[in-house]
Amino acid sequence: WGVDPGSPRNHPALALYNSQRGDMRYIPSLKRIMADQEVPEIIRASALSQYGRLGSPDVAQSTALLLGSADSLLRLSAVRALAALPPQQRFLMLRPLIGDSVLAVRLAVADQLADLPFNELRPQDIATLEPLFREYEQVQSQHLDMPSVQLQLANYWRRRGDFIKADRALREALNLNDQLEAAYINLADLLRLLSREEEAKSLLEAGIKKSPSPGTLKHALGLLEIRQGNTQQGMLLLGEAAASESGATRHRYVYAVALHDTGA
Repeated sequence: WGVDPGSPRNHPALALYNSQRGDMRYIPSLKRIMADQEVPEIIRASALSQYGRLGSPDVAQSTALLLGSADSLLRLSAVRALAALPPQQRFLMLRPLIGDSVLAVRLAVADQLADLPFNELRPQDIATLEPLFREYEQVQSQHLDMPSVQLQLANYWRRRGDFIKADRALREALNLNDQLEAAYINLADLLRLLSREEEAKSLLEAGIKKSPSPGTLKHALGLLEIRQGNTQQGMLLLGEAAASESGATRHRYVYAVALHDTGA
């Protein structure tokens, strides 16, 4: 309030807003914000988070220096920005932060390294990682009454290859909040991975009945129906999901591709 932002064309909010909408044209703007030490760290960290989500091809190079920042918020965002990199490359970049002085940074590192193939690591590397993972699990275990934590744990266990624990965490998340859309989507995806597609279908159908705005669940069920050969039913669901979408464009884009592919 009472602050003149100057030209809106150069205001960081413009780049952050449009990058959240998936507009790749704002990648150069995000890079400028990240590199500008006159910009407050919280805005630089936000730009860095969006930069990582857009899947920028030079994310490793652009993020490397910020991993060593004195500001923990920048380090945290830099860690999370590396999610799209191959596991071994992530490990090489994040190894110096395994013992970071800030708990939030260490937890983010643990989450990013959960999918490392232990059979390809040296014994000394495994010895370094095991305490990090124990700390992550211990901290999360203090908040098991929160559906979001169960969701995080499920993703962690899945990336570590423990599908039983991932399944258990997702079901507990739904027990705590039976309208948690992400839990339905992730559990259905896990069941499909385990060739339990009928269970996945029933789960998504149950979620649609409980959700006040089931567009994303209908989208997931539509894709599952098409994979099973039920093209007509799948297209109907994809169309309903696309019609319910307002701000984003993902469901409409997938539906348009499906219409093209089916000759509709």
